[in-house]
Amino acid sequence: MGRISKIRSNRANGNWDYTYDSINQLTAATNVGNSALTRSFTYSPSGNLLSKSDVGTYSYPTPTAARPHAPTKAGSWTFSYDGNGNMVSGKGRTITYDGKDRPISVTMGGVTTQYVYGPDGARLKKISGGQTTLYLGNDEEILPDGTVIKHLDGSVRRVGTTTNWIHRDHMSSVRMLTNSAGSIAAVSRYQPYGKRTDVQQAADTPRESKGWIGERDDPETGLTYLNARYYDADLARFIQSDWLGPTDPYVGTNRYSYALNNPIIFKDPTGNRIDDFNEIGTKGITTGASTTREYNDFQRSRNAYSDRNDRSYDYDSYRGNGGDYARLNKRKKDRFETNWRKDPVTDSRIYRAQNRIHKARVDGTYGLIADFIPILGDAKAFYEVESLFDFSLATFGLLPAADLLTKPLKYVPSPKHLKGGWGSYMDLDDATAQAVLDGAISGGKQRYGFYNGNLYEFQPDNAGGWHGYQIPGNQAPNSVLKELQNRGIINKNQFKKLRRGK
Repeated sequence: MGRISKIRSNRANGNWDYTYDSINQLTAATNVGNSALTRSFTYSPSGNLLSKSDVGTYSYPTPTAARPHAPTKAGSWTFSYDGNGNMVSGKGRTITYDGKDRPISVTMGGVTTQYVYGPDGARLKKISGGQTTLYLGNDEEILPDGTVIKHLDGSVRRVGTTTNWIHRDHMSSVRMLTNSAGSIAAVSRYQPYGKRTDVQQAADTPRESKGWIGERDDPETGLTYLNARYYDADLARFIQSDWLGPTDPYVGTNRYSYALNNPIIFKDPTGNRIDDFNEIGTKGITTGASTTREYNDFQRSRNAYSDRNDRSYDYDSYRGNGGDYARLNKRKKDRFETNWRKDPVTDSRIYRAQNRIHKARVDGTYGLIADFIPILGDAKAFYEVESLFDFSLATFGLLPAADLLTKPLKYVPSPKHLKGGWGSYMDLDDATAQAVLDGAISGGKQRYGFYNGNLYEFQPDNAGGWHGYQIPGNQAPNSVLKELQNRGIINKNQFKKLRRGK
Protein backbone atom coordinates (compact mmCIF):
# COMPACT_ATOMS: atom_id res chain seq x y z
CA MET A 1 0.00 0.00 0.00
CA GLY A 2 1.12 3.59 -0.47
CA ARG A 3 2.67 5.07 2.66
CA ILE A 4 3.47 8.72 3.28
CA SER A 5 7.21 8.85 3.90
CA LYS A 6 7.72 12.62 3.90
CA ILE A 7 5.76 15.83 4.27
CA ARG A 8 7.40 19.06 3.19
CA SER A 9 6.08 22.50 4.11
CA ASN A 10 7.18 26.12 3.99
CA ARG A 11 5.87 26.59 7.54
CA ALA A 12 8.19 26.41 10.55
CA ASN A 13 8.58 22.87 11.92
CA GLY A 14 6.39 21.59 9.10
CA ASN A 15 8.80 19.07 7.55
CA TRP A 16 8.35 15.46 8.66
CA ASP A 17 9.81 12.05 7.82
CA TYR A 18 7.82 8.92 8.71
CA THR A 19 8.95 5.35 9.36
CA TYR A 20 6.75 2.24 9.55
CA ASP A 21 7.11 -1.39 10.53
CA SER A 22 6.37 -4.38 8.29
CA ILE A 23 2.63 -4.17 8.93
CA ASN A 24 2.43 -0.41 8.32
CA GLN A 25 2.26 0.77 11.92
CA LEU A 26 3.90 4.15 12.50
CA THR A 27 7.19 3.67 14.36
CA ALA A 28 8.76 7.12 14.04
CA ALA A 29 7.74 10.65 13.12
CA THR A 30 10.89 12.71 12.70
CA ASN A 31 10.66 16.48 12.54
CA VAL A 32 13.40 17.63 10.20
CA GLY A 33 13.86 21.07 11.74
CA ASN A 34 13.14 20.47 15.43
CA SER A 35 14.22 17.23 17.09
CA ALA A 36 12.17 18.09 20.19
CA LEU A 37 9.04 17.33 18.16
CA THR A 38 10.26 13.89 17.02
CA ARG A 39 8.29 10.92 18.35
CA SER A 40 8.90 7.15 18.25
CA PHE A 41 6.53 4.24 18.95
CA THR A 42 6.66 0.48 19.54
CA TYR A 43 3.82 -2.05 19.49
CA SER A 44 2.99 -5.58 20.59
CA PRO A 45 1.90 -8.28 18.11
CA SER A 46 -1.72 -7.67 19.16
CA GLY A 47 -1.50 -3.95 18.37
CA ASN A 48 -1.00 -2.61 21.89
CA LEU A 49 1.11 0.54 22.06
CA LEU A 50 4.14 -0.47 24.15
CA SER A 51 6.02 2.82 24.18
CA LYS A 52 5.66 6.42 23.07
CA SER A 53 8.82 8.46 23.37
CA ASP A 54 7.22 11.53 24.96
CA VAL A 55 5.18 9.44 27.44
CA GLY A 56 7.22 6.33 28.30
CA THR A 57 6.40 2.64 28.43
CA TYR A 58 2.86 1.25 28.57
CA SER A 59 1.59 -1.64 30.70
CA TYR A 60 -1.42 -3.87 30.05
CA PRO A 61 -3.32 -6.71 31.74
CA THR A 62 -2.44 -10.30 30.88
CA PRO A 63 -3.63 -11.58 27.46
CA THR A 64 -6.34 -13.67 29.15
CA ALA A 65 -7.74 -10.73 31.16
CA ALA A 66 -11.09 -9.14 30.38
CA ARG A 67 -9.50 -6.06 28.81
CA PRO A 68 -6.08 -7.08 27.43
CA HIS A 69 -5.84 -3.94 25.27
CA ALA A 70 -6.71 -1.31 27.92
CA PRO A 71 -3.51 0.36 29.20
CA THR A 72 -3.21 0.34 32.98
CA LYS A 73 -0.09 2.47 33.01
CA ALA A 74 1.69 4.81 30.59
CA GLY A 75 4.81 6.56 31.79
CA SER A 76 3.88 8.10 35.16
CA TRP A 77 0.13 7.81 34.55
CA THR A 78 -2.03 4.99 35.91
CA PHE A 79 -5.54 4.17 34.71
CA SER A 80 -8.58 2.29 36.00
CA TYR A 81 -11.72 1.10 34.22
CA ASP A 82 -15.28 0.16 35.05
CA GLY A 83 -16.86 -3.20 34.24
CA ASN A 84 -17.79 -2.05 30.73
CA GLY A 85 -14.24 -1.11 29.83
CA ASN A 86 -14.65 2.66 30.25
CA MET A 87 -11.67 4.55 31.68
CA VAL A 88 -12.80 6.14 34.95
CA SER A 89 -9.53 7.61 36.23
CA GLY A 90 -6.05 8.50 35.06
CA LYS A 91 -3.94 11.51 34.03
CA GLY A 92 -5.59 13.55 36.79
CA ARG A 93 -9.07 12.93 35.39
CA THR A 94 -12.12 11.36 37.01
CA ILE A 95 -14.76 10.34 34.47
CA THR A 96 -18.37 9.21 34.97
CA TYR A 97 -20.61 7.64 32.34
CA ASP A 98 -24.30 7.25 31.60
CA GLY A 99 -26.13 3.98 30.92
CA LYS A 100 -24.98 4.06 27.29
CA ASP A 101 -21.30 4.25 28.25
CA ARG A 102 -21.02 7.92 27.24
CA PRO A 103 -18.97 10.31 29.41
CA ILE A 104 -21.28 12.72 31.21
CA SER A 105 -18.72 14.40 33.47
CA VAL A 106 -14.95 14.79 33.58
CA THR A 107 -13.27 16.38 36.58
CA MET A 108 -9.74 17.60 35.99
CA GLY A 109 -7.71 20.18 37.88
CA GLY A 110 -10.65 20.94 40.14
CA VAL A 111 -12.91 21.83 37.19
CA THR A 112 -15.84 19.62 36.21
CA THR A 113 -16.90 19.43 32.58
CA GLN A 114 -20.32 17.95 31.84
CA TYR A 115 -21.63 16.57 28.56
CA VAL A 116 -25.27 16.39 27.44
CA TYR A 117 -26.39 14.33 24.44
CA GLY A 118 -29.39 14.73 22.16
CA PRO A 119 -31.99 12.12 21.15
CA ASP A 120 -29.85 11.10 18.17
CA GLY A 121 -26.90 10.36 20.47
CA ALA A 122 -24.78 13.28 19.25
CA ARG A 123 -23.27 15.66 21.76
CA LEU A 124 -25.56 18.64 22.38
CA LYS A 125 -23.91 20.59 25.21
CA LYS A 126 -20.62 21.01 26.99
CA ILE A 127 -20.79 22.71 30.40
CA SER A 128 -17.39 23.51 31.87
CA GLY A 129 -16.85 25.72 34.90
CA GLY A 130 -20.44 26.87 34.62
CA GLN A 131 -19.95 27.98 30.98
CA THR A 132 -22.17 26.28 28.37
CA THR A 133 -21.29 25.60 24.74
CA LEU A 134 -24.20 24.44 22.60
CA TYR A 135 -23.75 22.24 19.52
CA LEU A 136 -26.49 22.39 16.89
CA GLY A 137 -25.64 19.46 14.70
CA ASN A 138 -22.11 19.11 13.39
CA ASP A 139 -21.96 22.51 11.72
CA GLU A 140 -22.97 25.10 14.31
CA GLU A 141 -21.94 25.92 17.86
CA ILE A 142 -22.89 28.70 20.26
CA LEU A 143 -20.13 29.76 22.65
CA PRO A 144 -20.76 30.74 26.29
CA ASP A 145 -20.66 34.45 25.39
CA GLY A 146 -23.36 33.96 22.76
CA THR A 147 -21.00 33.98 19.76
CA VAL A 148 -22.40 31.80 16.97
CA ILE A 149 -19.91 29.84 14.85
CA LYS A 150 -21.24 28.25 11.66
CA HIS A 151 -19.37 25.90 9.35
CA LEU A 152 -21.05 26.55 6.01
CA ASP A 153 -19.16 23.66 4.44
CA GLY A 154 -15.80 21.99 4.87
CA SER A 155 -13.86 25.10 3.87
CA VAL A 156 -15.79 28.11 5.21
CA ARG A 157 -16.43 29.25 8.78
CA ARG A 158 -18.57 32.22 9.72
CA VAL A 159 -18.43 33.98 13.09
CA GLY A 160 -21.15 36.63 13.12
CA THR A 161 -20.41 38.66 10.00
CA THR A 162 -16.77 37.54 9.82
CA THR A 163 -15.85 34.83 7.33
CA ASN A 164 -12.80 32.59 7.69
CA TRP A 165 -11.51 30.15 5.13
CA ILE A 166 -10.45 26.76 6.51
CA HIS A 167 -7.27 25.16 5.20
CA ARG A 168 -6.92 21.42 5.81
CA ASP A 169 -4.29 18.77 5.25
CA HIS A 170 -4.71 15.36 3.65
CA MET A 171 -6.41 14.03 6.82
CA SER A 172 -8.96 16.90 6.95
CA SER A 173 -7.16 18.35 9.98
CA VAL A 174 -7.59 22.12 10.23
CA ARG A 175 -4.15 23.64 9.75
CA MET A 176 -4.96 27.28 9.15
CA LEU A 177 -7.71 29.89 9.07
CA THR A 178 -7.46 32.93 6.82
CA ASN A 179 -9.68 36.00 6.65
CA SER A 180 -11.23 37.84 3.71
CA ALA A 181 -8.03 39.85 3.26
CA GLY A 182 -6.01 36.67 2.88
CA SER A 183 -4.24 37.16 6.20
CA ILE A 184 -3.65 34.28 8.59
CA ALA A 185 -6.18 34.31 11.42
CA ALA A 186 -5.16 31.08 13.16
CA VAL A 187 -2.65 28.24 12.86
CA SER A 188 -2.71 24.80 14.48
CA ARG A 189 -0.14 22.02 14.48
CA TYR A 190 -0.50 18.46 15.67
CA GLN A 191 1.60 15.62 16.98
CA PRO A 192 1.39 12.39 14.94
CA TYR A 193 -1.46 10.92 17.02
CA GLY A 194 -3.40 14.16 17.04
CA LYS A 195 -2.45 16.20 20.09
CA ARG A 196 -2.89 19.84 19.13
CA THR A 197 0.25 21.94 19.71
CA ASP A 198 1.50 25.42 18.92
CA VAL A 199 -1.92 27.03 18.47
CA GLN A 200 -1.65 30.61 17.26
CA GLN A 201 -4.65 32.83 16.60
CA ALA A 202 -5.48 36.49 16.19
CA ALA A 203 -7.03 38.19 19.21
CA ASP A 204 -10.38 38.64 17.47
CA THR A 205 -10.55 35.04 16.20
CA PRO A 206 -12.42 32.48 18.35
CA ARG A 207 -10.69 29.15 18.78
CA GLU A 208 -11.56 26.62 16.07
CA SER A 209 -12.87 23.63 18.00
CA LYS A 210 -12.65 21.38 14.95
CA GLY A 211 -9.01 20.50 14.77
CA TRP A 212 -7.38 17.15 14.12
CA ILE A 213 -9.17 15.13 11.38
CA GLY A 214 -11.83 17.84 11.45
CA GLU A 215 -13.30 16.79 14.81
CA ARG A 216 -13.75 18.72 18.06
CA ASP A 217 -11.26 18.57 20.90
CA ASP A 218 -11.85 19.80 24.44
CA PRO A 219 -8.89 21.61 26.05
CA GLU A 220 -10.69 21.40 29.41
CA THR A 221 -10.33 17.61 29.50
CA GLY A 222 -7.60 16.79 26.99
CA LEU A 223 -10.06 14.61 25.08
CA THR A 224 -11.20 14.59 21.46
CA TYR A 225 -14.85 13.87 20.70
CA LEU A 226 -14.98 11.27 17.93
CA ASN A 227 -18.73 10.77 18.05
CA ALA A 228 -19.12 7.17 19.23
CA ARG A 229 -16.17 7.45 21.63
CA TYR A 230 -13.73 9.90 23.18
CA TYR A 231 -10.05 9.74 22.35
CA ASP A 232 -6.95 10.83 24.28
CA ALA A 233 -4.49 12.10 21.67
CA ASP A 234 -1.71 12.37 24.27
CA LEU A 235 -2.14 8.72 25.24
CA ALA A 236 -2.88 7.77 21.59
CA ARG A 237 -5.67 5.44 22.77
CA PHE A 238 -9.44 5.61 23.11
CA ILE A 239 -10.79 5.84 26.66
CA GLN A 240 -13.69 3.48 25.89
CA SER A 241 -13.81 0.03 24.38
CA ASP A 242 -15.06 -0.17 20.80
CA TRP A 243 -18.57 -1.58 20.88
CA LEU A 244 -18.60 -2.62 17.22
CA GLY A 245 -17.99 -6.33 16.74
CA PRO A 246 -14.47 -7.40 15.80
CA THR A 247 -15.86 -9.13 12.71
CA ASP A 248 -16.97 -5.81 11.21
CA PRO A 249 -14.55 -4.70 8.47
CA TYR A 250 -11.63 -2.57 9.65
CA VAL A 251 -12.60 -2.71 13.32
CA GLY A 252 -10.25 -5.41 14.58
CA THR A 253 -9.82 -7.12 17.91
CA ASN A 254 -7.85 -4.36 19.65
CA ARG A 255 -10.61 -2.38 21.34
CA TYR A 256 -8.62 0.75 22.26
CA SER A 257 -6.15 1.31 19.41
CA TYR A 258 -6.54 4.19 16.98
CA ALA A 259 -6.61 3.78 13.17
CA LEU A 260 -4.55 0.58 12.94
CA ASN A 261 -1.70 2.44 14.66
CA ASN A 262 -1.16 4.48 11.49
CA PRO A 263 -2.56 7.99 12.05
CA ILE A 264 -0.64 9.42 9.10
CA ILE A 265 -2.85 7.67 6.54
CA PHE A 266 -5.93 6.43 8.39
CA LYS A 267 -8.49 8.32 10.45
CA ASP A 268 -11.47 7.39 12.59
CA PRO A 269 -13.93 10.29 12.92
CA THR A 270 -16.74 7.88 13.80
CA GLY A 271 -15.00 6.49 16.88
CA ASN A 272 -15.73 2.94 15.71
CA ARG A 273 -13.74 2.16 12.59
CA ILE A 274 -11.61 3.64 9.87
CA ASP A 275 -13.50 6.23 7.86
CA ASP A 276 -14.76 5.14 4.41
CA PHE A 277 -12.39 7.61 2.78
CA ASN A 278 -9.40 5.96 4.37
CA GLU A 279 -10.18 2.27 4.07
CA ILE A 280 -7.34 -0.16 3.67
CA GLY A 281 -6.00 -0.38 0.18
CA THR A 282 -4.92 -3.74 -1.18
CA LYS A 283 -1.41 -3.97 -2.50
CA GLY A 284 -0.28 -6.01 -5.44
CA ILE A 285 -3.56 -6.50 -7.30
CA THR A 286 -2.87 -7.74 -10.80
CA THR A 287 -5.15 -8.31 -13.75
CA GLY A 288 -4.87 -10.12 -17.06
CA ALA A 289 -5.24 -13.64 -18.38
CA SER A 290 -1.87 -14.92 -17.25
CA THR A 291 -1.60 -13.52 -13.77
CA THR A 292 -2.31 -14.93 -10.37
CA ARG A 293 -4.38 -12.78 -8.04
CA GLU A 294 -2.27 -11.95 -5.03
CA TYR A 295 -3.25 -9.82 -2.09
CA ASN A 296 -0.71 -8.73 0.47
CA ASP A 297 -2.40 -8.83 3.82
CA PHE A 298 -2.15 -5.51 5.61
CA GLN A 299 -2.41 -6.99 9.08
CA ARG A 300 -0.80 -10.32 8.34
CA SER A 301 1.26 -10.85 11.51
CA ARG A 302 -1.22 -9.13 13.80
CA ASN A 303 -4.85 -10.08 14.32
CA ALA A 304 -6.12 -10.58 10.78
CA TYR A 305 -5.92 -14.34 11.12
CA SER A 306 -5.82 -14.70 14.88
CA ASP A 307 -8.11 -16.86 16.91
CA ARG A 308 -9.35 -16.01 20.40
CA ASN A 309 -6.02 -17.03 21.89
CA ASP A 310 -4.23 -14.45 19.72
CA ARG A 311 -2.32 -17.04 17.71
CA SER A 312 -1.27 -15.44 14.42
CA TYR A 313 -0.15 -16.74 11.05
CA ASP A 314 1.99 -14.95 8.52
CA TYR A 315 0.33 -15.23 5.11
CA ASP A 316 2.04 -12.98 2.60
CA SER A 317 -0.51 -13.68 -0.12
CA TYR A 318 -3.45 -15.84 -0.92
CA ARG A 319 -5.13 -17.10 -4.03
CA GLY A 320 -8.50 -18.53 -4.79
CA ASN A 321 -11.25 -19.24 -7.26
CA GLY A 322 -14.12 -17.51 -5.49
CA GLY A 323 -16.43 -20.48 -5.62
CA ASP A 324 -14.91 -21.75 -2.41
CA TYR A 325 -15.22 -20.46 1.10
CA ALA A 326 -12.47 -20.78 3.68
CA ARG A 327 -11.78 -19.97 7.28
CA LEU A 328 -8.14 -19.09 7.42
CA ASN A 329 -7.37 -18.51 11.06
CA LYS A 330 -5.95 -21.97 11.78
CA ARG A 331 -4.56 -22.97 8.41
CA LYS A 332 -0.83 -23.36 7.95
CA LYS A 333 0.73 -21.42 5.12
CA ASP A 334 1.66 -24.44 2.96
CA ARG A 335 -1.80 -26.00 3.21
CA PHE A 336 -3.39 -22.65 2.54
CA GLU A 337 -1.42 -21.97 -0.63
CA THR A 338 -2.11 -25.48 -1.88
CA ASN A 339 -5.84 -25.04 -1.51
CA TRP A 340 -6.01 -21.57 -3.00
CA ARG A 341 -4.93 -20.76 -6.52
CA LYS A 342 -6.23 -18.93 -9.54
CA ASP A 343 -9.12 -20.26 -11.62
CA PRO A 344 -7.38 -22.05 -14.53
CA VAL A 345 -10.46 -21.82 -16.78
CA THR A 346 -11.91 -18.33 -16.52
CA ASP A 347 -8.96 -16.61 -14.87
CA SER A 348 -11.31 -13.67 -14.46
CA ARG A 349 -12.55 -13.61 -10.91
CA ILE A 350 -11.17 -11.35 -8.23
CA TYR A 351 -12.17 -11.56 -4.59
CA ARG A 352 -12.48 -9.51 -1.47
CA ALA A 353 -10.14 -10.11 1.44
CA GLN A 354 -11.85 -9.42 4.73
CA ASN A 355 -9.05 -8.59 7.14
CA ARG A 356 -8.69 -7.95 10.86
CA ILE A 357 -11.35 -10.32 12.10
CA HIS A 358 -11.21 -13.46 14.24
CA LYS A 359 -12.06 -15.72 11.32
CA ALA A 360 -10.79 -14.09 8.16
CA ARG A 361 -12.42 -15.28 4.97
CA VAL A 362 -12.32 -14.94 1.22
CA ASP A 363 -15.74 -14.99 -0.36
CA GLY A 364 -16.36 -14.45 -4.07
CA THR A 365 -19.83 -13.07 -3.48
CA TYR A 366 -18.54 -9.92 -1.84
CA GLY A 367 -16.29 -8.56 -4.55
CA LEU A 368 -13.00 -6.87 -3.85
CA ILE A 369 -12.61 -3.26 -2.77
CA ALA A 370 -9.15 -2.13 -3.81
CA ASP A 371 -8.38 1.35 -2.55
CA PHE A 372 -12.15 1.93 -2.32
CA ILE A 373 -12.80 0.91 -5.93
CA PRO A 374 -15.50 -1.78 -6.10
CA ILE A 375 -14.50 -4.66 -8.31
CA LEU A 376 -17.16 -7.27 -9.01
CA GLY A 377 -17.23 -10.10 -11.51
CA ASP A 378 -16.06 -9.03 -14.96
CA ALA A 379 -16.07 -5.39 -13.90
CA LYS A 380 -12.85 -6.12 -12.10
CA ALA A 381 -10.38 -3.64 -13.56
CA PHE A 382 -12.03 -0.35 -14.39
CA TYR A 383 -9.61 1.31 -12.00
CA GLU A 384 -6.11 0.34 -11.10
CA VAL A 385 -4.70 2.52 -8.36
CA GLU A 386 -0.99 2.82 -7.75
CA SER A 387 -1.46 3.40 -4.05
CA LEU A 388 -3.92 4.42 -1.38
CA PHE A 389 -2.14 7.75 -1.00
CA ASP A 390 -2.36 8.52 -4.72
CA PHE A 391 -6.07 7.81 -4.68
CA SER A 392 -6.49 10.00 -1.60
CA LEU A 393 -4.71 12.86 -3.35
CA ALA A 394 -6.93 12.43 -6.38
CA THR A 395 -10.07 12.73 -4.32
CA PHE A 396 -8.72 15.96 -2.87
CA GLY A 397 -8.08 17.29 -6.37
CA LEU A 398 -4.30 17.27 -5.92
CA LEU A 399 -3.82 14.65 -8.62
CA PRO A 400 -5.91 14.30 -11.76
CA ALA A 401 -8.14 11.28 -11.40
CA ALA A 402 -7.36 10.34 -15.00
CA ASP A 403 -3.84 9.45 -13.89
CA LEU A 404 -5.30 6.54 -11.94
CA LEU A 405 -7.47 4.98 -14.62
CA THR A 406 -6.85 1.99 -16.81
CA LYS A 407 -10.39 2.07 -18.23
CA PRO A 408 -13.29 4.46 -17.68
CA LEU A 409 -16.41 3.32 -15.89
CA LYS A 410 -18.98 2.35 -18.49
CA TYR A 411 -22.68 3.09 -18.11
CA VAL A 412 -24.84 0.26 -19.48
CA PRO A 413 -28.61 0.83 -19.09
CA SER A 414 -30.56 -2.05 -17.59
CA PRO A 415 -34.06 -2.88 -18.92
CA LYS A 416 -35.15 -3.25 -15.31
CA HIS A 417 -34.60 0.47 -14.71
CA LEU A 418 -35.79 1.88 -18.05
CA LYS A 419 -39.25 3.26 -18.68
CA GLY A 420 -41.73 0.42 -18.40
CA GLY A 421 -39.29 -1.72 -16.43
CA TRP A 422 -39.94 -3.28 -13.04
CA GLY A 423 -37.25 -1.50 -11.02
CA SER A 424 -36.43 2.04 -9.92
CA TYR A 425 -36.57 4.38 -12.92
CA MET A 426 -33.49 5.93 -14.53
CA ASP A 427 -34.72 9.23 -15.99
CA LEU A 428 -31.42 10.33 -17.56
CA ASP A 429 -30.37 9.70 -21.14
CA ASP A 430 -27.33 7.49 -21.61
CA ALA A 431 -24.85 10.33 -22.22
CA THR A 432 -25.95 12.26 -19.14
CA ALA A 433 -25.96 9.10 -17.02
CA GLN A 434 -22.40 8.37 -18.18
CA ALA A 435 -21.30 11.88 -17.19
CA VAL A 436 -22.88 11.50 -13.75
CA LEU A 437 -21.21 8.10 -13.32
CA ASP A 438 -17.83 9.55 -14.27
CA GLY A 439 -18.05 11.99 -11.37
CA ALA A 440 -19.73 9.62 -8.92
CA ILE A 441 -18.40 8.92 -5.43
CA SER A 442 -17.70 5.42 -4.16
CA GLY A 443 -19.79 4.11 -1.28
CA GLY A 444 -19.11 0.40 -0.80
CA LYS A 445 -20.10 -1.60 -3.89
CA GLN A 446 -22.13 1.31 -5.24
CA ARG A 447 -21.26 4.72 -6.63
CA TYR A 448 -23.35 7.84 -6.14
CA GLY A 449 -23.76 10.93 -8.32
CA PHE A 450 -25.83 14.11 -8.13
CA TYR A 451 -27.45 15.84 -11.09
CA ASN A 452 -30.14 18.49 -11.48
CA GLY A 453 -31.28 18.20 -7.86
CA ASN A 454 -31.48 14.39 -7.83
CA LEU A 455 -29.27 11.64 -6.39
CA TYR A 456 -28.38 8.59 -8.47
CA GLU A 457 -27.03 5.21 -7.43
CA PHE A 458 -24.94 3.09 -9.80
CA GLN A 459 -24.36 -0.64 -9.44
CA PRO A 460 -21.80 -2.85 -11.20
CA ASP A 461 -23.29 -5.71 -13.19
CA ASN A 462 -22.01 -8.99 -14.56
CA ALA A 463 -21.69 -7.64 -18.10
CA GLY A 464 -18.79 -5.39 -17.20
CA GLY A 465 -20.78 -2.18 -16.96
CA TRP A 466 -22.72 -0.10 -14.48
CA HIS A 467 -26.46 0.56 -14.39
CA GLY A 468 -28.12 3.23 -12.31
CA TYR A 469 -31.32 4.81 -11.09
CA GLN A 470 -32.60 7.70 -9.00
CA ILE A 471 -32.85 7.20 -5.22
CA PRO A 472 -33.95 9.22 -2.17
CA GLY A 473 -31.02 10.81 -0.36
CA ASN A 474 -31.49 8.82 2.83
CA GLN A 475 -30.70 5.61 0.94
CA ALA A 476 -27.09 6.72 0.40
CA PRO A 477 -24.42 6.43 3.12
CA ASN A 478 -24.08 9.63 5.11
CA SER A 479 -20.34 9.65 4.31
CA VAL A 480 -21.21 9.90 0.61
CA LEU A 481 -23.48 12.89 1.18
CA LYS A 482 -20.78 14.56 3.26
CA GLU A 483 -18.22 13.99 0.53
CA LEU A 484 -20.59 15.46 -2.07
CA GLN A 485 -20.89 18.51 0.14
CA ASN A 486 -17.14 18.74 0.79
CA ARG A 487 -16.48 18.68 -2.95
CA GLY A 488 -19.00 21.46 -3.53
CA ILE A 489 -21.31 19.24 -5.60
CA ILE A 490 -24.16 19.93 -3.19
CA ASN A 491 -24.66 22.78 -0.76
CA LYS A 492 -25.64 22.64 2.89
CA ASN A 493 -29.38 22.92 2.23
CA GLN A 494 -29.25 20.17 -0.38
CA PHE A 495 -27.30 18.01 2.07
CA LYS A 496 -30.01 18.44 4.70
CA LYS A 497 -32.80 17.70 2.22
CA LEU A 498 -31.07 14.56 0.99
CA ARG A 499 -30.61 13.32 4.55
CA ARG A 500 -34.34 13.75 5.07
CA GLY A 501 -35.01 11.58 2.04
CA LYS A 502 -35.87 14.35 -0.39
